[in-house]
Amino acid sequence: MTVPIRIARAEVTPYSVTLPRPLKSAAGCWDTRSGALLRLTDEDGRYGVGEACPLPGMSAETAAEATAALTDVAARLDGRSFDGDVYIHHLTSGAAPDDVYVHRDEALAGLGDVCIHHLPASAQFALESAMADLAGQVSGLPVAAMLAGGRTLGRRVPVCGLIGLAGDEDDRHAQACALVERGFSTLKIKITGDHLADDLAVVRRIRTSFPDLGIRVDANGSLGIASAREALIELASLTVEMVEDPVPAHAMASLAPSPVALAVDLSREGDGPAMLPNALLAPWMRAPDLAAVVVKPARIGGLGRTLAIAREAESRGVHTIVSHLLDGPVAMAAYAALASQFSGPACGLGPHPGLLPWTASVPHHRGPFIDPSPAPGLGVAW
Repeated sequence: MTVPIRIARAEVTPYSVTLPRPLKSAAGCWDTRSGALLRLTDEDGRYGVGEACPLPGMSAETAAEATAALTDVAARLDGRSFDGDVYIHHLTSGAAPDDVYVHRDEALAGLGDVCIHHLPASAQFALESAMADLAGQVSGLPVAAMLAGGRTLGRRVPVCGLIGLAGDEDDRHAQACALVERGFSTLKIKITGDHLADDLAVVRRIRTSFPDLGIRVDANGSLGIASAREALIELASLTVEMVEDPVPAHAMASLAPSPVALAVDLSREGDGPAMLPNALLAPWMRAPDLAAVVVKPARIGGLGRTLAIAREAESRGVHTIVSHLLDGPVAMAAYAALASQFSGPACGLGPHPGLLPWTASVPHHRGPFIDPSPAPGLGVAW
């Protein structure tokens, strides 16, 4: 029987940072990031931190809405308790995706009237992350090891570097050269239907410079059916390993058979927590060309739901790739713990401009790899 963790104090700190350079994709262009940090402190002064940082144009909620929701929850958490072991067991119990919220509410009965699944997705993620971080601080175990049953510190995870749409062909080629020089063996290159010819020229040039480089392409659903079919043929000739969201998800079946393996970003579809994962997955799992689903845990509702969706995908022979919302280091540390649970393609947690304004860091997240963290909790260095 474990001793429940009593939350002595819950605090919410809003933040807003200006990116040193914008990041542009077919889904939007961002030069600032705003969100909130949730800090849960126990009676012995140990604390866990979670982050909510919704992405405009992708997240269903705004930063102000996520912050307000966390502030309301924090006001009701002082003096409440939860069992860290029971909570981690909930995350790793193997519950079906549709049952995640029921199991979570049962595991967190000590929180009383705090109903997590009514929170916006990014707020759910922040609260789950803070609780996992605090449970790790109390137990002395890294969150990655806790999610793996305490048997291991996790595995070394390869990371995919990112080439956005900002800059001309020379700029984007230079970005690729810099990432390869740093040791990245896989790059994801953003393309858009508005400038498809120019973007394909970037892919061709990078492939010519690096014949053995793993290349993925992400169109953020911006191509039409006809242009997507033509682009897939050319990308196959360039030995691109995977194309993410060439068209809107509802049109993916129209591309079968595809000459290139396809991936779907589940975070782009539906209303996040309001959509049943099975309903999200079913339309695409029947496609023989689908190689992976991309999940952004802060968009789809937290750690437990991410693990449940990954189990559902794995049962269908489909990989899970964890990605981000241009969040700060706290969210990235939680993503890294999740990514360590999955084998398969390089994760989508490459360095991005949203991390640069922060003094906090994730020491075990070093460029082209995420190493197992020996530090308890999420392992963020403040």
